[in-house]
Amino acid sequence: MFENLTTYDPYDVWAMPLFGKLKMDYNNGKLTSRPLLVMCYLADFLFPVLTRKALGCPRTISPHVLALHCLSKNGQFTSNECEDVLHLFEQMNVLERGCAWGLPFRWYSKHAVYSDKIPYITHTPYVMEALLQLTCDDTVSEKAEGMFLKTWSFMESLRVMFSDGQRLALSYSSEEEVRIVNNAQTYAAYAYAMHYAYGDPDHASRAEDRCRQLAAWVLSQQRDDGSWLYYADSKSGNFLDCFHSCFIIKNLSKAAELVPSMKTVLGDSLERAINFLDDYFLDKDKLLCRRFVNKVRRDLYRWDIYDQAEYLGILVDQGRVKEAVLFRESVSCKFSDGKNWWCRIDPLGRRWGKNFLRWGIMPFQYQSKRLDNLCKDVR
Repeated sequence: MFENLTTYDPYDVWAMPLFGKLKMDYNNGKLTSRPLLVMCYLADFLFPVLTRKALGCPRTISPHVLALHCLSKNGQFTSNECEDVLHLFEQMNVLERGCAWGLPFRWYSKHAVYSDKIPYITHTPYVMEALLQLTCDDTVSEKAEGMFLKTWSFMESLRVMFSDGQRLALSYSSEEEVRIVNNAQTYAAYAYAMHYAYGDPDHASRAEDRCRQLAAWVLSQQRDDGSWLYYADSKSGNFLDCFHSCFIIKNLSKAAELVPSMKTVLGDSLERAINFLDDYFLDKDKLLCRRFVNKVRRDLYRWDIYDQAEYLGILVDQGRVKEAVLFRESVSCKFSDGKNWWCRIDPLGRRWGKNFLRWGIMPFQYQSKRLDNLCKDVR
């Protein structure tokens, strides 16, 4: 039923043990891996689909792609389709006791190797939101609610990386981590907000308190210009990019909708953050969002659809309909031929990553659907 959601991914090649390890070694200063790494990178850049076929990379479906597909349907699934979605979420769940979701492949970071059985706070809330939507269908309502409630144990298993009684920062996953990720704290805040509004009433007080403390931590990391760095530190390798910035704004906004006391915590922080997006990321001539403000990572791509997807979502959230329609048209012309979509564009205008859904294409389609609904409402 969901074969069209099963696709290649930008990180398929780097999920292979050989190349993932090479990349990890290089990022940690082992330059002997560079020649083979460069060859692999160029093959991936020039022939992405052929390279994946040659390496035997499997096509996969990501839990949050399925979740966004489900949410974009806005409850228009049949009961049988709801059962199929729920069954897939069950299969994708990576916890024996509790429920949480991650990626369908290994993730080789600079610090650790994350298996495909590791749950992430940055992925699980998408499925939680889809499960809440599925509770509206009588056929699967009880089961969907049960799975949602079981995500509480995952939330409570996240390691505390900072706490002073007023502010709280949690781990990105169940693995050992050395740096605090700012946008991950907002996903945790939103997840706790959903539990406050729809979860076990016995957990409501703790969920509200944790939501507020997580938000307080994130606000303490906001810079004077309204922006956030990816990591909550000033170490080398930190960066400031568009779509992670949008994640922070989006998640805090959603959390505040569910937890009224959050609004006093946020103050004017989101307004300042949105102003920063408009002023520094949006190229007003091309009507596309830039990837970085302080770029420290080098690659061969100029534009990324994930930035466009999340900025479009901010425009929709703000009710900026005319701007959103013009922006969507600009993005569609550059990233799509009317039938297929690509997730990146290089400096020469060459499009890359045909129908690689997870990396921004599905999020863009979801936000586009939200814009369609908003346009109907304002007519």
